[in-house]
Amino acid sequence: MTGGVNFWADRRQIRDGTRLDVTYDMAKLWTIAYPTLTPEQQASYKDLKIAGKYTKTFTLSGAFPAAPTLAQSIKSLNADGSLTIDLLDTMGLRIERFSPQVKMTRGVVTLSGSPAVANSGSMSFDGIVVDMTQVEPTLSIPKNKKLLQGVKLDTALASTLGKMGAIVFTNASTADGALSFTAVNCDRLPLGQFNQPNKNYSASFILAVDDLLLDGPVLKVLAAVAQLGTGGIQGRIPPSTLKVNNGLADTNLTVEIARSVRERNGQTGLQGMPLNFAGGVNLTTLDLKDFKVSIPPEMLPPDIRKFSSNGLVVPLKGNATKPNVDFDPAKFLRDNAVKGLIGGNGNGDNPVGDLLKGLGGGGNNEQQPQQTQPRRQRNQGQ
Repeated sequence: MTGGVNFWADRRQIRDGTRLDVTYDMAKLWTIAYPTLTPEQQASYKDLKIAGKYTKTFTLSGAFPAAPTLAQSIKSLNADGSLTIDLLDTMGLRIERFSPQVKMTRGVVTLSGSPAVANSGSMSFDGIVVDMTQVEPTLSIPKNKKLLQGVKLDTALASTLGKMGAIVFTNASTADGALSFTAVNCDRLPLGQFNQPNKNYSASFILAVDDLLLDGPVLKVLAAVAQLGTGGIQGRIPPSTLKVNNGLADTNLTVEIARSVRERNGQTGLQGMPLNFAGGVNLTTLDLKDFKVSIPPEMLPPDIRKFSSNGLVVPLKGNATKPNVDFDPAKFLRDNAVKGLIGGNGNGDNPVGDLLKGLGGGGNNEQQPQQTQPRRQRNQGQ
């Protein structure tokens, strides 16, 4: 350290021009920090890998007074410098060459700099703010900021998305594609309580995936109603919304499943069949709330499509890790077959329905025009 601190016992005022040279080894620091985490945090970050050995210089000002908590002490501290991390691998994201400028003003940290590499794509952190003055540090992101672009999707990253409420990714057995993720609105989101009930915060995001290949529990149970084939689905996810509020995620996500169709010119092409997922998810338990899946008619089995020419909406219940479709295809077919029989239309297509209508006076009652006999004219000669 160049410079110094006055009144070390209490006020700890930092002298003007104080500079601090910090030499660090991220891997060693992590081994020290990990045991201090809560059991839940340790479970979340048990596979985290971090690397980077550097010496960096920070300019310090303000004060770091003695106080009961770190959040109270840091409210008077200013710092300016940079940080470099060679590797941060966690929750399906392998982040490399992460070198942000770090500016702390009265305990509030702002990051700036060029994007890092993430799963062969890019991750932008420029403008992200972390408020360390709160008991639970909060995260703020500039509006409509694209955080991830062209990031390769895998099962670990899919699992992370599933825990955020995008349940089609939950416990994915197969996952591939290019992910983009945008923060539409994220202001003062508690970092350690993202999934806890709290009416004081909300956040909304947009995710999209190109060249998607996906399979998992949700898609497997839907295969009982929709013709999804085996071995997962291929297609894309156009920009779809994910909102977080009070410990719940509100999802409106569409998967466009690629299907071969014959075009007017006789050639075969690919068309995206939209499968929509909409409803709520408890972020702590992953229990589903008022969740529905809209299936287009082209993806329904022929016998069901016959009675659902506009598609079918089915409730999805239970838990995202073990969902169930609240729909009985056999009962649906029986009920609609009976309705079809009873609903005769008088044209001979439904003889039972026509008979019942006839017995009830509901047949065709149109009067036929009367046939009149021509009047025989009297023979004047008789």
